[in-house]
Amino acid sequence: MKKSRIALLAILAGMVCLFLCAACGSFSKQLSVPKNLQIDEYDILTWEEVPGAEKYLVSINDEDYQTDACKLDIFMLTATPGVYKISVSALGDLQNTFDSGWSAEFIYNVQDAEGLVAYGLIDNDTAYTVAAACNVIEGSPAPKGKLVIPSEYKGLPVTEVYTSGFANCMEITSVILPESISSIGAYAFKNCEGMARIKLPIYMEGKLLQTFKYCTKLTEIDLPHGISSLNATFGGGLKRLVIPATVTEIAWNTFVGCDQLEDLTVEEGNPVYKSDGNCILSCEDNTLMIGISSSVIPEYVTTIGANAFAGCKDLTSIIIPRGVTNMIGSPFSRCDNLTNLKVAEGNPVYRSEGNCIIKRENNELVNGCKNSVIPADVKIIGESAFNSSGITSLVLPHGVTSIELGAFSACRALTSIVIPNTVTYIASDAFQLCEALTSIEIPGSVKSIGDMAFSRSGIASLKICNGVTEIGEYAFSACVNLKNVRIPVSVTSIGDAAFYNNDYTHAVTLSKNVEVMPDRIFTISTVYAEHSEKPNGWGDYTDFYDTILWGCTLVIEEGYPYVESYTYSRGAFEPGCFPPEIPSREGYTFAGWATEKGSKEVVYGTYDYVGEYSDFAIGTVRVSMKITLPEEDRQKIPEGTTLYAVWIPENG
Repeated sequence: MKKSRIALLAILAGMVCLFLCAACGSFSKQLSVPKNLQIDEYDILTWEEVPGAEKYLVSINDEDYQTDACKLDIFMLTATPGVYKISVSALGDLQNTFDSGWSAEFIYNVQDAEGLVAYGLIDNDTAYTVAAACNVIEGSPAPKGKLVIPSEYKGLPVTEVYTSGFANCMEITSVILPESISSIGAYAFKNCEGMARIKLPIYMEGKLLQTFKYCTKLTEIDLPHGISSLNATFGGGLKRLVIPATVTEIAWNTFVGCDQLEDLTVEEGNPVYKSDGNCILSCEDNTLMIGISSSVIPEYVTTIGANAFAGCKDLTSIIIPRGVTNMIGSPFSRCDNLTNLKVAEGNPVYRSEGNCIIKRENNELVNGCKNSVIPADVKIIGESAFNSSGITSLVLPHGVTSIELGAFSACRALTSIVIPNTVTYIASDAFQLCEALTSIEIPGSVKSIGDMAFSRSGIASLKICNGVTEIGEYAFSACVNLKNVRIPVSVTSIGDAAFYNNDYTHAVTLSKNVEVMPDRIFTISTVYAEHSEKPNGWGDYTDFYDTILWGCTLVIEEGYPYVESYTYSRGAFEPGCFPPEIPSREGYTFAGWATEKGSKEVVYGTYDYVGEYSDFAIGTVRVSMKITLPEEDRQKIPEGTTLYAVWIPENG
């Protein structure tokens, strides 16, 4: 019915009511005109509530739509580019209230994509792919607001959204794609933070890879039938999702960051997946493949897959049913707000204590959380057991023998941990990215420190106790607060870049026990080596910023070497670019070099050095350090002179 006809009928109805009311001695009231029409980013038209209104009539370009509430979803009612004239009337009951007049016209302009998107020929010039002009043509205007993609361009169908085609288009609020689209490239709408809605084709084949990653305002998506794979697809705002029956591959990270997801369903008829309790399960064996913060694990589940709940930041509590007998990897890694872990009574494989899940067979802690207190009988801290948890401090009980791969990785709030002298192995990545961890003591019971074990952590104070034999590759790399390293005599092998890019490391003294040391170990460091010349197991040292002094005489003090003397040779510096940093000794200050054994007379002293160097990885770095033997001193020293370190006790 057209707007003019509705108005005429309303007038006639009003006249009839007036006549009837006059006849019975009473008068009806006419409703107020709706005011303050607005359209939000979700394409929801709203207006102020009219007291006494039964319903509302919305006119959009003379097409009328009735609604019970003072709002109307116009997303698909305005699905073609153009100017839309919108008015609203409040409807009365025609007994006590008359219909209102029409509101002032609201103009809504849906922009044409022409000039805002770019097209490229594909499929032997038979079709077009489309992308936002801001990502393809430098200087072109970025699309804003609602964007409608046409089904044809220059007489050919538009069948594809280009890879990263609309990525980072922050000002798009909604998108309508035509049914002609048959594929969407990877990252197509990634980081479209302002996009609140999108209409996808009903049918489309292919995969969705990070398609809507970080689209934080996108709360609902109707996925096309025909798609086969989902991988890291969605952003943080998603609340509800139905997965089509055609999807046969769902990566574990598909919903990471979707902390508001409340309702997750798999369409019936899917041959691979099904859903129950807001969990995605394998049809074949009921393995729980993916869970979300609102999941309730079904009682019949026997296996929880690797990373099943990984990244569920709003998950605070979970109960493992008694029938779960297999937890692959660490299903709850990166759940940094998880505070309550419990295993149901009667589970034959797992038990819970102290907010930890523990394997009965070998007392391995397979998952911990923010509030964990590790029981005294735990022997192994399992792989990724506390990965990205919110734990702040922890004392490992005496009896723990190993800390497995990534056990505490990315525990960014962890400030302290006590490792007992029963631990023999710290695996790779065990404490990497523990940014708040400023101090660590590694007991001598530990024989091996794994690759990247403490990489990119906040460690400023490090004690590696005598007994440790192997330090893995990148074990302490990028620990920018670490200024001093003491290597005990027990260490025989140091991996590639073990202390690399630590801003700079003070002088390091290495005994002849170190047999393996690759090219890159430290950054802007001086290595005082007991070897008289480079051993076969040592690298080439082409790094421009490290200085190595061969042939030092060392003394072992409580398991750590310090420099007693070395015989000066111009060939003893490798590569010799920087003057040596002063050596270190616990409890003593290095005053300089004497030329007679036992003498306290300093002949060659210490100097303050300030300089800059450039590194391709970290850029220009300004350094300030204490040095000895600058070039002018070295020119004065006769070849073959033995220099003796002068050590002054710090406490007098």
